[in-house]
Amino acid sequence: MRTANHVHACFWSSIFPLVSLDKCKFGLYMPVSQTPVRFSARWIFLLDYVFILRPTHFFPLWATFFSGYVTASQSALFSISPFPFLAWLAATLAAGHVYLFNQLADVESDKINNKLFILADGRVALPIIWIEGGVLVFLSLGLSWLVSLEFFLAIIFASTLGLSYTFLGIMNRPIPSLVANSLGGSAAFIAGAYAVDTSILAAHSISFWHLIFWSLPHTFAYAAVSALVTLPDMPGDAQCGKQTIALAYGVQSTLQIALFSDVLALLFSLLTMNWHCIFTIGLTALISLPLFWHTARRGACAKIFVPVKYSMLVLTVSVSLFFPPLLLLAALNFLACRAYYRTRFGVDYPNLQPA
Repeated sequence: MRTANHVHACFWSSIFPLVSLDKCKFGLYMPVSQTPVRFSARWIFLLDYVFILRPTHFFPLWATFFSGYVTASQSALFSISPFPFLAWLAATLAAGHVYLFNQLADVESDKINNKLFILADGRVALPIIWIEGGVLVFLSLGLSWLVSLEFFLAIIFASTLGLSYTFLGIMNRPIPSLVANSLGGSAAFIAGAYAVDTSILAAHSISFWHLIFWSLPHTFAYAAVSALVTLPDMPGDAQCGKQTIALAYGVQSTLQIALFSDVLALLFSLLTMNWHCIFTIGLTALISLPLFWHTARRGACAKIFVPVKYSMLVLTVSVSLFFPPLLLLAALNFLACRAYYRTRFGVDYPNLQPA
């Protein structure tokens, strides 16, 4: 049995917001038990409705969100900034419903690719999942309205982008899907920036156009990951008639697109001349560059999730230097996810193994 290790960069993920083409070529299988661990306790099954939101994808979301937050607030290193709980919760719930509806639309290809087995294997009731998704939409919008008008509009844009990706067929079109995934990085960054009180933004003379420009490195970083993670899904996507970057342009071209996008992320971080951008997403792109280059050089034999996982880790750590609570959030999420997948399915996931 395969793990649910697909970082579908859809919208916010670049995780953290992981699957397989051919185990001989890509080596993407992770150590798992032959059969899931069975428990009679009701709570473990109820947790399916929580973890179907794919909290492993919250790693890149939170890192990007708080990158926008520290950039807009101009936080100092190791500063004790107020935790924007309401904005963080609204953004997380918005990402949750985007991931949830995307799985509903992708269930057939997920079955073929043997991944995301909570939904694909029928472990949850579909009517409840649809209701859950609808509730999350209204909750995220309601909470975002309480933050500020600017933040509300950012969440409106992000939600519209994510839902359009799923329900308007954008995910089945190579270039539009890559653009939508890339814009997810900008959306998360700008949402984080507008979690800062608008009076502080005004005091620092930070305009909407500043935020757009500062978000561009994240746009290209998400493009890099988004292109890369279409490779393992090629068999299932092809059988379902989907068109992705990998299917449209092939393995080598997709790897080169990912490498070039990472270079652009580094370049634009320098062009911002903003030290928060440079020392968060810029540093991440720089450290990830040899990994993307090595992956592109090795072609089909590459362990493609090396740059995906470690770029996420570097971004989380670098943003945590300005907002230390992020590291605690990420650690708690990591431990909770490992406990759930180990208890529920006997799966060693998530992890930082190269494959």
